[in-house]
Amino acid sequence: YKKFENLAKSVGPGPILEQTPGKAYGVEFEIGGKFWGFDSKCAYVWAHSNRTFQNITYDSNFDIKHRVQFFTNKELGEDFNISVYWEFHTGQPYDPKIYRGLVTDYEVAIPMRNGIFEWYDSYEMDVVRGRIRYPLYHRLDLNIMKSIKTKRFTFAPYLSIRNVYHRQNPLFYKSIEFQMESVDGNFVNPHIERDAFVIGVLPT
Repeated sequence: YKKFENLAKSVGPGPILEQTPGKAYGVEFEIGGKFWGFDSKCAYVWAHSNRTFQNITYDSNFDIKHRVQFFTNKELGEDFNISVYWEFHTGQPYDPKIYRGLVTDYEVAIPMRNGIFEWYDSYEMDVVRGRIRYPLYHRLDLNIMKSIKTKRFTFAPYLSIRNVYHRQNPLFYKSIEFQMESVDGNFVNPHIERDAFVIGVLPT
């Protein structure tokens, strides 16, 4: 449990800062042991982090409600070592500034287009900070190492692969846009496009 005072918060373009309080608290459970020759460890963390600004308390960008981490390691023959790491956690909050939404207006059949289109009305609204979050985060990492020992030195070349199954975890959204058609001044069949910065499979 930790209370914070006088945290710097950006409130405008350039170096315009104000001070804000906050707190963070949580609990962690960990279990480990040796299974089938693998030294393994699994941890679960429940944590919460918030800030208070202008008399509104909200989840901060560091807030991760649930996190599960699993690590296992084994020494193989010929001085090889293999380790596997997997992580899962709930999405962190981000601030979209203005939330753009769509409300279903009605459905209409358009014979010349050969289908039924849903027509929508759009709206924009301010959103309380901390209410909108990134999607669930998870990834798998793999590491293989070979130890080469001489009389004076030990070399340990390795191959490490981060995010083995290429999970598209967004680090941040560069833009969020609604794409749609317009028929007689109404929005038709919209979809959301998120331009995100992600790190895919990363070998080292």
